[in-house]
Amino acid sequence: MHGRECESTSPQLAGCFNHSCEPNTHVSCSETHEVSFVTARDVGAGEELVISYAALDLGYEERQRIFQYKYAFECQCPRCQREAAGTVSE
Repeated sequence: MHGRECESTSPQLAGCFNHSCEPNTHVSCSETHEVSFVTARDVGAGEELVISYAALDLGYEERQRIFQYKYAFECQCPRCQREAAGTVSE
């Protein structure tokens, strides 16, 4: 299912996806406000499609501030767990 697109005229559909700082799906919006969801890598059968709620180039602390302020949660995805433990530099 790598590279397949699912288009919608409703950006609210993005709210149906859970978050990960290591997303397997990317979201884009065209000039006509069509929203596209494109898998970023091979996704196995039954694997959840996840998107990032923040820019991927932000550091751990900034991402966590965004998640707390905008979404009222603390991200515990694998990337955040590694960065919180100091095993990966920001």
